[in-house]
Amino acid sequence: MFLFDYRNIPHITTGRSPANIMYNRDLRTRLSCLKPCVHDQVENQQRRQILARPGNRKVNINVGDKVFMDAHGVRTEKRVPGQIVKQTAPSTFVVKSNSGAMHKRHADQLIKPPPRRSPRFAIKNEGKL
Repeated sequence: MFLFDYRNIPHITTGRSPANIMYNRDLRTRLSCLKPCVHDQVENQQRRQILARPGNRKVNINVGDKVFMDAHGVRTEKRVPGQIVKQTAPSTFVVKSNSGAMHKRHADQLIKPPPRRSPRFAIKNEGKL
């Protein structure tokens, strides 16, 4: 074991271990078996980040849609209602608020209201008692 450890310690002159010079790689030691490889951990984390990345968001907002837009400035409401007037870029829209003012907003700042539901139970009146 002494020679194995000796051959894995970097030499002062070359800065590399004799085993590294001979085999062009570091040999597995008792210590390296205990400690996980950082390179593998980095690859695993990068793979997880790629899988978790949402990619390009599809924008399904059209001209004439009613939306809620983020309110900028000092207001009590966080979002105010408005209507899409024009699309200036793939993700940028001009929105007309209920007060009549025009605002330029990114798709991330716009929310389409949920569709209104019809009543769950429709009452049928067939004229019978």
